[in-house]
This record gives sequence, C-alpha cells and structure tokens, in this order.
Amino acid sequence: MSRLPQFLYFLIAILVVVLVVIVGTHDPSQMENPPFTKFYYADLNGKLTSLVAYRSIDIKVGTSKEKYRFNPRTDDRLNDGKHFHLFAEVGDSVRKPARSDTLYLLKNGQTYRYLFSTFKK
Repeated sequence: MSRLPQFLYFLIAILVVVLVVIVGTHDPSQMENPPFTKFYYADLNGKLTSLVAYRSIDIKVGTSKEKYRFNPRTDDRLNDGKHFHLFAEVGDSVRKPARSDTLYLLKNGQTYRYLFSTFKK
C-alpha cells in the first residue's frame, strides 16, 4: 500500500478529531448578547411607554428613551399561560431589579412574574 493514501487517511482523521473537539466545546449560551446584557443589568421601575414584539420583546419604561430587549418565558403555573407580548399593554407598570431574572408586570391590581434566561460569563 502506498504511503500517500495512509497519510491522507491519517490527516482526515486528525481533522475530524479537531472539528469534533471545537464543535463539542462551543457553548452558544456563553455568547455575548449586548441587548440582553443591557436588560439584565437595568434597574427598571415605571410604566411601559412602548412595547414591540417580534422575535423578542422591546420595551421602553417611564420617560427614558432607552429600549430594552428580552425574551420572556411563559409558564402556565406562573401566569396562567399569559404571554407577555399579548397580555401587557402600554400604561401597565413593570419592575425589575438589576441582575434579576424576573420582570414583574403590574396590571389591574395584580402582579405577574415573567422569567427569562440569564447569560453566563
């Protein structure tokens, strides 16, 4: 058997191992997400002045012109399955302490909690 095919098989095997290691150690949850980071560190307390839902939720609170983006999780046990983007309205109040994983929606004298995924450093 020629040495060239053996070398090619060996080279391909090494490349496959390297690719498996690279793909296996890549953790997408550790990727930086600047809009979410801004939301996570924000201390929010006020009325919703803007609410836009597309792939995520964009909100503005109070007199601030800052826009915050997040992806709330809907939980049947937590809010009876009320999706934030369908339930919340401009004029409702929200509260979220900085570095908290919970946004509180205050609507009609009731408080609803919305969780969202945090990022890893």
